[in-house]
Amino acid sequence: MKIGILTYHRSINYGAFLQAYCLSKYVQKVVGDRATVEIIDYTSKSSSEGYNSLLFKRNDKKNAWKKRIGFERSYFLLPMSRKTLFSDDLAEIKDFLAEQKYDLIIVGSDEVWKVDGMRGFPTAYWLNFDLGDCEKISYAVSARTDYHKIDAGKRNYMKESICQFRYLGARDRMTVNLVQQISGREPYLNCDPTFLIPFHYDQSVYKKKFKKRYRLEENQRLLGIMIPDQKLITKIHREMGNEYKVIALYDSHKDADIDMVGIGPFEWLKVIGCLDFLITDRFHGTVFAMKMKIPFLSVETYDTEENSKLYDMLGRNGLENHYMIYHAGNTVYEEILSKIRLLSQHYDKEKIQKALENENKRSSSFRKELLTILNEHERKGNQYEKSDH
Repeated sequence: MKIGILTYHRSINYGAFLQAYCLSKYVQKVVGDRATVEIIDYTSKSSSEGYNSLLFKRNDKKNAWKKRIGFERSYFLLPMSRKTLFSDDLAEIKDFLAEQKYDLIIVGSDEVWKVDGMRGFPTAYWLNFDLGDCEKISYAVSARTDYHKIDAGKRNYMKESICQFRYLGARDRMTVNLVQQISGREPYLNCDPTFLIPFHYDQSVYKKKFKKRYRLEENQRLLGIMIPDQKLITKIHREMGNEYKVIALYDSHKDADIDMVGIGPFEWLKVIGCLDFLITDRFHGTVFAMKMKIPFLSVETYDTEENSKLYDMLGRNGLENHYMIYHAGNTVYEEILSKIRLLSQHYDKEKIQKALENENKRSSSFRKELLTILNEHERKGNQYEKSDH
């Protein structure tokens, strides 16, 4: 059986890369040697241009190129299809997918079904094509688009597409509700695939090497930052610089003691593992802080919590105290500093472990469906063999 995973894996984005890596590893683990699993090496022109523009906007040219090179060196670790496509032409995409002769295509994860994003609409990720006997399922897709802001034409296209999927799995409650409103079908609420794969390395050993490399004292505490607000970073450095060395992990910050925005995705998650605290506005930064048992605070600039993927995941696991919505301002900055001190002193590892276990359980329906499809495919193959004889 030949399985293809259709996701956005070539973004210069740690979470996008690692969710693709983890989903491919998990699917291969489930199917074993009964099937081949590969990431379909397809990239959208519009989204690639959008991410490149964002990369150079948020980082100086030197760090942007360093980060790009770090990712380029990591792509060979993905089980990539031999053939590639770089296009926004739906007819060309359909022909490309048909030529690969997949028995199953898995769409996901991350915001591949976002209607109003830089990827445009419609996109390949809706798989609204006739691909013959190829089964279609989604895992942990996210749209996070307001139903009322989608016009009737787009809703019809989405419904037509969704009805072709044998199994529907979404990553957040907002996407579950949207798919239900569009199609009448209720998807399973899946965990992000980065929850599913353990990364085996000795955090304490890496931490010692890291401190030696940057000539830090053994008892020096490390605070990682993954937020674009320069004023907040300045405030953190000024108020907490005696307690922590501040490490920039996504965007360049003039007040960071150590700038690591040019590293590749696997080194990035290792650095998270040697922190004493992480403050981030990134979903996957939060996930890896949880997996590495690192105290963290997740901050966002949304006006409400209802469309936040971070709040959705943390809230369903009783971790609301690790989350806050903020707008730039001294009062909020003081609240963030207070939260950092409180969470670093009162970090509940047992509660985090329970959350990790709860998230992992959200893949069980997907695993069951995957094995069902695999068994059906093998039975069909056996019937063909018998008829040939």
